[in-house]
Amino acid sequence: MRKAKPYQLDDKLEELFHDKSVTAYSARNRLFDETLSSLQFEVDGEILNMESTLHLLSEKDEKKRESAFKALGKTLKDNSELFTHITNVLAKDKEISDRWRGYEDIADSRHMANSVEREVVDALQQAVTEAYPRLSHRYYKMKAKWFGKDKLNARDRNAPLPTSDERTRDWDSAVSTVLEAYGKFSPELAEVAKPFFNSGWIDAPVAEGKLSGACASHRAQRPPLSDAQLYGPLA
Repeated sequence: MRKAKPYQLDDKLEELFHDKSVTAYSARNRLFDETLSSLQFEVDGEILNMESTLHLLSEKDEKKRESAFKALGKTLKDNSELFTHITNVLAKDKEISDRWRGYEDIADSRHMANSVEREVVDALQQAVTEAYPRLSHRYYKMKAKWFGKDKLNARDRNAPLPTSDERTRDWDSAVSTVLEAYGKFSPELAEVAKPFFNSGWIDAPVAEGKLSGACASHRAQRPPLSDAQLYGPLA
């Protein structure tokens, strides 16, 4: 709080910034999320949502990966004007806020929120960038070789390796695997984890208006899931 004090405005201005956020960056973020979650992609004549289409990029069949990759590119390109507008508005909104608050660098407000110094983040970024050749670049060259190619295609980045285990696990086996792992580490934690599975807290199935991620925060408004939808087989 002491470090953030120099960047705070007087109470009336802070109140104005807060009230305007509803129709400013918060509204743009919501527009982006809801647009992205509602997009449809035509893959080999079938209409899919984004989560289902992205899943195909991990398919073993290269033709399926290629079809999904092209569908993603086409739909995202068709909406590029809207996404560009959202990005530009968000960038300008942040510039205005940073200028009024007196931040020197575009990332300083984020460093403040994360309680980390700019030098620490810069050092991390530099270390990761310098490691590209011996880690990510080397890995993708190896992966291309495993696929018998001179260069890895973008659509093959998430492709399973030829030796990957492609078995499908159903919901019950997934639950037992997770709880067994927790139980071996801590029986108490296993008990804590159980309600997540039997109380409907985990929204596992692919569904319209839902994006993959840590939570289903971008799901469009729709009726609650039934038990069959919640606990059916996992793809």
